[in-house]
Amino acid sequence: MKKLIFIFTLLTNFIWAQNDRIFLSNGQSRNGIVSSISKDRVFFRANDSAAVTSYLKNEILLIEKFDGKIYHFADKEKITDTTKNNYLHHNISVQPFNILLGRITANYEYINKNGTIGILLPLSITFDPVGPIYKPNKDSSGVTSYRHIKGLNFVTGADLNFYPGKGRFKGFFIGPRIRYGVDMFLSNIEGYSLQTQLGMRNESYKGHAFHSLSVGFGFVRILSSPAGNLISPKETFGWASINYRIGFGW
Repeated sequence: MKKLIFIFTLLTNFIWAQNDRIFLSNGQSRNGIVSSISKDRVFFRANDSAAVTSYLKNEILLIEKFDGKIYHFADKEKITDTTKNNYLHHNISVQPFNILLGRITANYEYINKNGTIGILLPLSITFDPVGPIYKPNKDSSGVTSYRHIKGLNFVTGADLNFYPGKGRFKGFFIGPRIRYGVDMFLSNIEGYSLQTQLGMRNESYKGHAFHSLSVGFGFVRILSSPAGNLISPKETFGWASINYRIGFGW
């Protein structure tokens, strides 16, 4: 008899653990199963009843599913899943180490509703860092062998980031990136590059801050160069990059 009571208790606890819980705006709560959710109503069958009861959405505060997911009603029309609302749809970032390569870079990224795809738009103002940051080279006679290139130019493009990572790999992303513009550091070379980029992004949601590190592999196509025969225009070279971003989102 004791064994039967023990088995019955285990089964009862198991069934109870599989139940959903609904919290009503009048302060009451009930255990059972959420049958379905329509545009305006929630259909629910309580443990102590065989009948299905329907509630208007404005009568419900939140629903706790048996698997731990929590749904709350932000207003009388919409239901939102709080387990999916822990990422930021918009962010702005900078790449601080790019200044060593003669670039002042800012980025804007939009991440879709499901947090799986990001479209990033970068803009870099390019300059020649030899002179402002690095000392020009001098030959054996002490004559400067490199003349500082004056002026500013730009590099822009687009990234398509896919975020498939989950669990401990959350924040991992991969995708193509394209750039076009004039690199002042590389002797005022105009060209475009196409790479496959992969990296990891870590976020602090409380402070809305994040940082990411990625590497890219691909090729660059030179369109024009002042180097003459040393670098022929419309020539393709292998290309790689390391990218570090810090920023904030909302």
